[in-house]
Amino acid sequence: MFIHDRLFAMLNRIIIAPSERKKVSGIWRGIALTVILALISGFAVSARTEEELGKEIRDEMVGEFSDSMSKLVLSTLKKLPGWLRVRKEANKLLNQIPDFPEPVPVPDEEEIFSWIEGLASFSHRRPGSPEAMAAEDYLVRELEKTGITGIKKEPIELNHWEAGNYSLAIETEEGYQPFPCFYVPYSGFTREEGVVAEMVYIGKGRPKDFAGREVRGKIVVAEVPFVNLPYGLLLKLLPSYYFSDPGKSIGLGFRLPLIFVRRNFLGYATEKVHLPTDVYWQSVDSGAAGIILILKDQPTNSNTHYGPYDGILKPLPGLWVGKYDGVQLRGYAKKGLKARLVLQGDVKESVSHNIYGFLPGQSERTIIIASHHDSPFQGAVEDGSGCAQVLAQARAWAKIPRERRPKTLLFLFTAGHFYASIGSSTFAKTHKHDLLKKIDLVFVTEHIAAKEAREAENRQYEFTGHLELGGIFTENQGYVVASVIKMLKTHPLERVVSVPIDFFGTSPPTDVSGFVLEPDLDVPVLSWITGPAYLLCAEDTLDKIEVSQLDDFAGATAGLVGSLMMLKSELIIGNNKR
Repeated sequence: MFIHDRLFAMLNRIIIAPSERKKVSGIWRGIALTVILALISGFAVSARTEEELGKEIRDEMVGEFSDSMSKLVLSTLKKLPGWLRVRKEANKLLNQIPDFPEPVPVPDEEEIFSWIEGLASFSHRRPGSPEAMAAEDYLVRELEKTGITGIKKEPIELNHWEAGNYSLAIETEEGYQPFPCFYVPYSGFTREEGVVAEMVYIGKGRPKDFAGREVRGKIVVAEVPFVNLPYGLLLKLLPSYYFSDPGKSIGLGFRLPLIFVRRNFLGYATEKVHLPTDVYWQSVDSGAAGIILILKDQPTNSNTHYGPYDGILKPLPGLWVGKYDGVQLRGYAKKGLKARLVLQGDVKESVSHNIYGFLPGQSERTIIIASHHDSPFQGAVEDGSGCAQVLAQARAWAKIPRERRPKTLLFLFTAGHFYASIGSSTFAKTHKHDLLKKIDLVFVTEHIAAKEAREAENRQYEFTGHLELGGIFTENQGYVVASVIKMLKTHPLERVVSVPIDFFGTSPPTDVSGFVLEPDLDVPVLSWITGPAYLLCAEDTLDKIEVSQLDDFAGATAGLVGSLMMLKSELIIGNNKR
């Protein structure tokens, strides 16, 4: 990371010209952009893998990733002119974007927060679990209360993987001493007595770290780093469509650890097809008895990381350990101490459900407003906040008489985000020849009004007083981009940036990917999402929601939906530039 820090410092000097310097030339900006893209190529590969590799794992994909850096740079440079053209076109169209002709009565922040509280009242909402099914019933009841009728629950078959007893103990002179840990979801189970074996530390688990090491029959201990994305530089270098930051709180040095992008353990891989740098599958290939993974870049000492969430059952039992506990564990492993790893549980056939209902308008042309309903823990932000925003729109638009709603609205809660995003992909596949033939746009909202939290000196989370940076991945279509820009100009929300839908690759790393990646389905999409550092962790609790902002986000969303309702369908669905 030291090399990266030095390069970022150099790029700061290149990109930001002090007042006494002349304007930085386009050549230097191009050089800086190329370097940044090279540095973040690991994220682009990881994001694409996390969302797309689960769709079709092929041997040739592994080869494709080996030269991903050059492909990323060339691909992005090729797309830049198109993004700039769309942004220019959108700004010319701003005065053509209509307002909805009457106020849309969105709920207040207390009511929206009550829906988040309702979903967070379940200890978790893991796909196929009794808790998830109870949460589904809760959403159906609340959707009915908003005035939506004819609600459907479409089942999706999946395997419910559930851990029961899990533990880690280290052999000392006083016997085996317990050590804090959490399980790696979808990893292999042990017998009741667990796996007892010598530990071997292999760093980040690169192929050269495995070379010459005797791993067979041992418990591998390795570190899993996350991508630390330089958002500040990206927002300066790459052409966003619009950036709402009224407090000017995002500087060039702003970064965010992407805890869903594990550099050396991406997920969506199998024993037959995996990247050569995957620490888990290298351990399997080497005959290890178990694996313990240190969350090297997870803020605080949290070990409750729910990833990978690909739904792929894995043979090797695995545990997560927090980064500060990991320092101690690394020392034990280097000494070759023994450990006892226990992970017991069960896998049962189960179902989860996509839930949706219609609010008919004057036309059958439809706008989908969606979020996923499952979560690995309480999930106040992930995705209680997204579901609450969907309910807020249902409540608001149901109060507008049908004869004054130009289009139909479909409110959708997808299942199984934490099972390879199976809900959105199944909905897209199932309905691309019926419901989705009438769709003007799919609008997916995730992790809304999330507080920014960083690690304090006491190794706990503390709030910064800001909202987490939010991105709206926006279809590369002039009228759609103009509608988003108008929303952000009318509602100057804190830290919200509109970026091209293909900013990080074919599809954004969000739940909208199921619609983007479905073959022969070309519907415009918007995906509004944030990436707080506490996602995927037990720390995703109600205190992470900025309650006072919930109605502001609902009002902005209603304004955007209102503009899309008034626009002619052919202006929205035509001339996509994805």
